[in-house]
Amino acid sequence: MLRIKMNELIKGWDNGLVQTEVWRWDGIGWNECIPQQDEDFIRADEELFVTIPAVAGLYRVDYSRKPLEPLFVLPEVEEGDLRAELLHPAPFKLKEGTLWGYINNEGKTAIEPRYDYAEDFQTNGLAIVQRKDRSGLIDSTGREKVKPVYSFIAPFSEGRAVVSDAKGYTLIDDKGKEVTSARVDYLNSLQEGRALFSKQSTTGTSRYGYWDAQGKEVLPAVYEDAGDFMGGTALVKIKDGEYALIDPQGAVLHTYHYPFVGYPGDGLLAFQAEENGKYGYLRTDGTIAIQPQFTAALPFSGGRAVINTAPDYGNAYGLIDKQGKQIIPATYYEVLQLGEDRVALGTPLIASQPYRGSRYAIADAVTGKFSAAILCSA
Repeated sequence: MLRIKMNELIKGWDNGLVQTEVWRWDGIGWNECIPQQDEDFIRADEELFVTIPAVAGLYRVDYSRKPLEPLFVLPEVEEGDLRAELLHPAPFKLKEGTLWGYINNEGKTAIEPRYDYAEDFQTNGLAIVQRKDRSGLIDSTGREKVKPVYSFIAPFSEGRAVVSDAKGYTLIDDKGKEVTSARVDYLNSLQEGRALFSKQSTTGTSRYGYWDAQGKEVLPAVYEDAGDFMGGTALVKIKDGEYALIDPQGAVLHTYHYPFVGYPGDGLLAFQAEENGKYGYLRTDGTIAIQPQFTAALPFSGGRAVINTAPDYGNAYGLIDKQGKQIIPATYYEVLQLGEDRVALGTPLIASQPYRGSRYAIADAVTGKFSAAILCSA
């Protein structure tokens, strides 16, 4: 349960009596009441809090003084002035089944339920909706900017969204218009003005290249493998045993002659010096930063990387810094970087049956010290 203190919200109610109610949206209305403190009313100068289940959903907190007088009134929103940030996708239980629409912060229906699924509004004021396994886009008034005709629509990135239909993948702008009629076999979202795509070569194998925001093929599909641009560079595979770091115009900045080189992170790239050998890390200039010694090595993020030292595809994961020093010893079944200098360290609930789930401890990614939080996953 999540505990939320409310004393700051009722300052000035000295010696008054306060009542709180918490309601959960059940797909039809605010019909599910979440039990709170035993007293109907408590004094305003006492500790006042509400509890909300740690379960995803839409919750509303009502609080008032005796006699029941509303503390505040949410501003009325005119129908034509609905803002995307005030709307939330919600399932409605109807006679014909569950359909998705949108509600506002007061729980009132803002866009009638008529979709099989609906996603959150994006910063450009558009939301992805689905009907009969086809995706489209609507604005915050419910008007369809793109009718549900695509088999897939990705979230917008740099003013473009990847879409696909029976012909292949392409890009649309935030008005829902295709920027090019060209289609490719696969297409990633724009990153730093470049969208990674693939298409089959004349030999039947896939080759990779890059589009710009207008769908122009600025780097042709000549690479055996490639990654997204990050920090002005991208890693591509030229051929077996040869990788390169390129700029957005395709100029080669550095070349690496190794059996395997991984995508860069924090200026380091995982690599294997020998075929099927152990992993270490290279600097972007090709010099070795950490000698090969790991059976698995993930990209660096936030100055740290998850590594594995177990042989034969076993699990002995830990966390290292850029000098290769183990911050978290490589003894865990699973290590997950959570961001904000935190990692989750997983050990099986049942040692002989690790597939049954893990128990997680949260640790500081800088010091390696444990915090008190423990999570379980079945």
